[in-house]
Amino acid sequence: LGFLKSSFAGQLPQPFTEFGSREESLDVQAGKFNDMNKEEVDRYVDISQCSYVVELVPSGSNSLEDPPECLQYMESDSSPGSWTLVSSREYLDAESTQLLHRILYLPFHREVTFKEYNLYAKER
Repeated sequence: LGFLKSSFAGQLPQPFTEFGSREESLDVQAGKFNDMNKEEVDRYVDISQCSYVVELVPSGSNSLEDPPECLQYMESDSSPGSWTLVSSREYLDAESTQLLHRILYLPFHREVTFKEYNLYAKER
């Protein structure tokens, strides 16, 4: 699992060690951590190393005027192959949906906003 550089500039998870998530892995952590939630650039990978990319597309975004960040990376990818959209799933946009509509299902009056998680695959 790797991360592409995006507008998020905080601390990202470090890769697992050979011990996985067991307690022994705490003894061999070689990565950088900080208590300020500051960005560590060693967590990013180049898109040419990716086989799949997951992107959260904000609700109301116009893909022509403001394309998702991963699409911009895909266009700059010089490795062989092309990227295709494999799957797209709606995800409730909690910031744009009122509390009442997040906690209650009102079929006669439904005012919810969704974001989309898109899965892209590299065809080689």
